Amino acid sequence: MNNSVYVFGNLGVGYTQYPEGYAQEIFYKFFEQSSARSQIVIHREKNLMYYGYVRKLDVPERYIGFCALLNGVRLSHIDRLFAIYEDAVADLVAHGEILCFNEYNQLSSFSGLLKSKQQEVERISVSIRAKIEELGQDAVILPPVNYGIDKDSCKTFSYTEDKENLIIDASVQYGYTCVWKSGNCDAPLLTELREALRKRSSPTPKVETNNGSVGVASGSNEEWEYYEASQGDSLPSPSVQFNTPVIAPQPIPPMVGHQSMFSHSFSFSGRIRRLEFGLSFIIYEVWNVLSLILASSSNSDGAIILYYLLLIPGLWFFCAQSAKRCHDRGNSGWYQLIPFYGLVMLFGGGDYGPNDYGLDPKR
Repeated sequence: MNNSVYVFGNLGVGYTQYPEGYAQEIFYKFFEQSSARSQIVIHREKNLMYYGYVRKLDVPERYIGFCALLNGVRLSHIDRLFAIYEDAVADLVAHGEILCFNEYNQLSSFSGLLKSKQQEVERISVSIRAKIEELGQDAVILPPVNYGIDKDSCKTFSYTEDKENLIIDASVQYGYTCVWKSGNCDAPLLTELREALRKRSSPTPKVETNNGSVGVASGSNEEWEYYEASQGDSLPSPSVQFNTPVIAPQPIPPMVGHQSMFSHSFSFSGRIRRLEFGLSFIIYEVWNVLSLILASSSNSDGAIILYYLLLIPGLWFFCAQSAKRCHDRGNSGWYQLIPFYGLVMLFGGGDYGPNDYGLDPKR
């Protein structure tokens, strides 16, 4: 059984995915459907089955996700699927290139973009793919699509063993099937690493590396403790060394959040949608006409000066709104100076989901 594996999420600088592809909108919906800290989201699209997983991190809107894409078959063990993805999270923490713990012992992230850690992402993808291949040995051929159910319909379950068959049946009938587990969602290795870090970080000093990250010092010469993790490893004794520091730097400040319309009209930060930009254009033109009328009604020599003084706040407002509209498309605010780019801002769509300038204003 062939399967493709994707890694995706928001690690502090907006949505990131590897490998890049058409499925970005589906994966972002996985996050939207996730109400729990750890959750499986299954999506059926005709003859394709997306078995996704979302694990939320220490900062709101920050998360890591995995997805195995299967063609023509469905899996038969949701509990083992949870284990595969939870082990992958623990594996990433143990290797310390993408995930780690922050100073509060919460799951956090080192790398902002997955493509900057291509080798590590490919390593974990190969591991997940092999386990999914093994899990798929008893996969079942998909039944016909039920066109009587909306393709965006969603069914939510709290996982228990007695619901396994209900979940599997729902996954091939509904557009999205969300499954979450109550209680601890950490793999055994992650729990052991967290406990080891808690014991080691409290009595020992922290050392700052050249790249600004913080680790735990060991001994008078402040040598790093290392841990080389591999599949099936148990927690090492304190004499074994860690492969990378597992305490993250201070969390990256959250991105600019959702803003109601015209809540930050004179700010150049954030994003706005097409509707707000169109209304802003109308407001600016009305203000321009009113300024001209007021200035013309003054029969003094300073009418032109008065007109420009009245125009300044309107011009500032429109430039700020235009910059935010550029941001919504993933571009610098300076793009508004490009000839005819105003038509693109007025009619062109924005980025789906978070980008480098903030959260999606539509969501």
